[in-house]
Amino acid sequence: MNYVIGVITPGIHTCQLESLQKVEKPYQLERGVSRAGSFPNEAYFPMDPDFKKRLELADFLNNNNTLLVVSERVKVFFERWPQWAKNNEFLPVKLKNFKRRMETAPYFIIHQINNQDCIDLAKSVAETNAIDDSQLTCVTQLAVDEARIEPGVALFRMKQYPVVVVFRRDLANAVTAAGFSDIKFHELDTYQYPPM
Repeated sequence: MNYVIGVITPGIHTCQLESLQKVEKPYQLERGVSRAGSFPNEAYFPMDPDFKKRLELADFLNNNNTLLVVSERVKVFFERWPQWAKNNEFLPVKLKNFKRRMETAPYFIIHQINNQDCIDLAKSVAETNAIDDSQLTCVTQLAVDEARIEPGVALFRMKQYPVVVVFRRDLANAVTAAGFSDIKFHELDTYQYPPM
C-alpha cells in the first residue's frame, strides 16, 4: 500500500486547540470545498483551557476540527516541494493563547480540496452513517483502491470518510525525514479509526 494515515500526536507539553472560530461553514474544510477566496483574516483557534499547562507550539497542532494546522516551517517545506501540495491550499490562521492574545508565530491550515472517492467498500469494514448515507462511520478496517486516486495527489481526504488525512508514502517519509514535530504515520489497514 502506497498510502498511510497521518495522525497528529501531541507531545506532553504541546498546546491543544479547540474548534476553529470566525469561519462560516467550517464543515466545508472537511468536505473538500475550496476556501482560498473566502477565508477570513480573523480566523483563529483558541487554545483548549482543559490543557492550561500545555503551552508549547509544534509543527502540527491537534484541534477539534481534525484539520491539518501547521507551522510556517511546514508551509515552507511544501513550497519547496510543490508537487506534494496538489489539491491543497494554505489558509492562514491565528492561535489565541490563555491570556486571550494572539500568538505571533504564523500558522496555517493545509486544506485538502477535491476529496478522493477511493474507498474500496468490498474490502473495508464500516457502517454507513445513519444520518448521511454518503458517509461511513464505525470504521474498523479501511481499504483504498489506489487506481481511483487522482494521479499526482499525495495528500488528501477520502470522500466517504473525511475525518482522517491520507499521505502518499513518499510524502510521509519526507515529512518524517524533515523532523517535524507531533505527527506520526499509521498503516491504513491497521489504524484504529475513531467513529465519525
